[in-house]
Amino acid sequence: MFDVEPNLTLPVNTIPAISYQRHCFKIDISTFPTKSGIYVLRYKYLFPRLHGKSNILKVGQTSNYKKRFRSYNGKCAATSFDSIIDLRKFVDNSWTEFHFMWMVSKLNPNNLTIDFYFSDDIKDMERRFILAVLEKHWELPPLNLDMGRS
Repeated sequence: MFDVEPNLTLPVNTIPAISYQRHCFKIDISTFPTKSGIYVLRYKYLFPRLHGKSNILKVGQTSNYKKRFRSYNGKCAATSFDSIIDLRKFVDNSWTEFHFMWMVSKLNPNNLTIDFYFSDDIKDMERRFILAVLEKHWELPPLNLDMGRS
């Protein structure tokens, strides 16, 4: 779908953790690069979109992959909630990061991979990737639905 191949693809490996006195898990970031670029979270299976099917859950940008996913890991308590409604009651800020971690736990991390596309021009590359998804599926990936809201 994108006009470039990923520089690196890694499985989403998890490690146990405790947050807010709840048992949860974090994403193991020990092998993540510290470069800047775009990341694409992919599900093992295709799922329906408005137009066609996709396995893309999120397209994101970062100046440092390891730091970005460390930020997600700060919301690991989300992996301990059974329902999105319970999670929403718990969350007062950083909704996208909590939603990301909650969804990762529900989809089984063994079914997820992250593509890393190294780039110094992350804003332009993310824009191109998002536009490619919109053009093909007529909607944003599920974990990008908050784009542009603050």
